[in-house]
Formats: sequence, C-alpha cells, structure tokens
Amino acid sequence: MRNQWKKQSKIQRQKRNLIAGLKMDYQIRTMRMKS
Repeated sequence: MRNQWKKQSKIQRQKRNLIAGLKMDYQIRTMRMKS
C-alpha cells in the first residue's frame, strides 16, 4: 500500500515538473516574440 502511494506521488511530481517546464517554455517564447 505504501509503495503504491510512493509511486503515485512520483507521478504527480513528474506531472508538476512537466507543467512548470511548459510554462517556462511558453514565457521564453513570448519574450522572444516581443523582442
């Protein structure tokens, strides 16, 4: 049971990192477009 929870939290962390990465990528792109 505990192992399952660890796996779940790992997946959630990966998702959060992915979303953060996409946001950063978006910001960098918009900054490039403006300049």
